[in-house]
Amino acid sequence: MIRNRLYENTANAIVLSCIDFRFVNDEIYFLNNDHKNNFNQFSLAGASLGYNQTTFPEWRVTFDKHVELSKQLHDIDKIVVIDHMDCGAYRILYDNEEMTKDEEYELHIKNLNKFKTIASKKFPSLKISTYLIEIDGSVTEV
Repeated sequence: MIRNRLYENTANAIVLSCIDFRFVNDEIYFLNNDHKNNFNQFSLAGASLGYNQTTFPEWRVTFDKHVELSKQLHDIDKIVVIDHMDCGAYRILYDNEEMTKDEEYELHIKNLNKFKTIASKKFPSLKISTYLIEIDGSVTEV
């Protein structure tokens, strides 16, 4: 792959997060501490679920193309996925408006691990890190 020399800056990672506006500040605070504002951003409803679901298969294709572009333009070496609790996409895509916190938590773990498995095979040169943000802004690595 030939790197585009118009962009000499490198980024540490591409970050996949949810579209939910309520968690943007918590995510940026966390990422700035970890990556020093040196990352590319991408959003899908549900983050890891958005990638794994099959209702909108083009979402995965689009993200994968952005990973390749981030590798080419910014020489990334990592994919970071940030899910969050109280995610409406989980209730909609799992068709469960009454989902409990425990049920949602287990589905996040399942989806984050599935993302790691798929992405590790597609992008073996990239490190994969996954996180879950709670309502209070605390972040746990999964």
